[in-house]
Amino acid sequence: MILLYALSRSLPPSTFATSTNTSSLFDPVTGDCIDINGCRTTTGILWSCLSVILICTWVAIHPNIPKVGTHSAVVVYKNIELMAIAILGPEIMILWAMRQWYSAKKIAEQYKDYGWGMSHAFFVIMGGFALYDGDRFMGHLWNDSDDVYWRDKDEIKKYIQKVQGVAVPDMSQDSDSLTRQLLNSDSRPQSTYLLEYLITNGYITITEDEIKDRSHADFIAKSIALIQTTWFILQVAARAAEGLTITELEVITVGFALLNFGTYFLWWNKPLRVRYPVRVTWQQRKLDASQLKEHDRGCVKTVQEGFTKTLAYICNESSADEGPLAIQLVFLPLWMTWNIIIQCQGLLDDDFAPQEFSTRLAWDPLQLYIIVYSIAAAFGAIHCIPWAFQFPTHTEQLLWRICAIAVAAAPIAMGCVHWWLKELRRSTPYWLENLIVYTTILLGIFYIISRVTLISLALMALRDLSPSASQTVQWTTFVPHIG
Repeated sequence: MILLYALSRSLPPSTFATSTNTSSLFDPVTGDCIDINGCRTTTGILWSCLSVILICTWVAIHPNIPKVGTHSAVVVYKNIELMAIAILGPEIMILWAMRQWYSAKKIAEQYKDYGWGMSHAFFVIMGGFALYDGDRFMGHLWNDSDDVYWRDKDEIKKYIQKVQGVAVPDMSQDSDSLTRQLLNSDSRPQSTYLLEYLITNGYITITEDEIKDRSHADFIAKSIALIQTTWFILQVAARAAEGLTITELEVITVGFALLNFGTYFLWWNKPLRVRYPVRVTWQQRKLDASQLKEHDRGCVKTVQEGFTKTLAYICNESSADEGPLAIQLVFLPLWMTWNIIIQCQGLLDDDFAPQEFSTRLAWDPLQLYIIVYSIAAAFGAIHCIPWAFQFPTHTEQLLWRICAIAVAAAPIAMGCVHWWLKELRRSTPYWLENLIVYTTILLGIFYIISRVTLISLALMALRDLSPSASQTVQWTTFVPHIG
């Protein structure tokens, strides 16, 4: 109700509150706050916004399980990379979450007779089941239509080669033994997926509670983040209703908070930051003593290996060993930027996605993209709210307006390009196709620059706040929150 009341009243361009007690809160000469209970500081505003953006975004992002053998340092870097993507392009995270949600709905429906729900389905999508032949990792168990195990031996070979990520002309004895046992099993059902076969024969028995126990955030943790997000939106709505000044940073944070609601809903049943998959072992085979010694590393060697693995991931394995370390460090920012762009492409399309960003969605329904592009346009339009706000300088106000229009219009343009790719690309002349592609790339770059500029302008605006911006809405102090 407060939000509706706030929206029914126009935001005042004036920098002063309409409240009659504003003058009693500030010194008439210096303008400093003289009633600490009724004022908020610039540091408090900054911390309140950052706590919502960082903490709630961190909880909202549910990454897939890292590939088996990935170094912990690389996992940490990938999580930071996802945070950067979520801050610069939160609409991409909504698209990723929605694609996984659609995929999970289909898997949950397919396996409902086995007692599976959305948590099981999300666990499959995020790479939660790993097939082992003894102690040898064979690959992750997906629910793809080409993971057929019972047609003939060659199909199984292709599957095992696929999940290993290499094309091997002849398989090892270990893989052949696994194949023979799969093919010659007397209990072979009329299943079409290897995953379904293993569920039917009791190799996968994990319950929903056991999956949730692996998650690093339970219902309470997610609820706290949800309360924090709700508190912030109510605070801003109350300020608008009472005619108090709202800072540009708070407007940006409201956009993040509203998008977080969507992410929370879509990923509510997805386990958060599970580090290792469930081992589905076909037969027991122990590592010998020499193999066990390889895992006994010293602290210094572990740190050194972590740095090397992270550098190799950023610089794209093939380039990690080329040239001296100093040269690689010089070009490190460029590699990091390029790597983020590649990851964004993987979030949007499974054809380019590594396991960490997979959705296992065979095809994207049209309504999915209509919803996502509409949400993205609405998120960009939120940045137009401070159109008439007072900025420290006219140049900053002009920059804000240009960038706000850019982030609001870019999703609409991207939607048109996407429709062209699906419907009209084959009938488009080659020169026009190149023009559209290069224009889209430039538009994406301009969008990123606009997002960074908006965040920078919002932070810069904190240097010159009006007394009304420092006045608090008293009732919000009684709502549980952080910051």
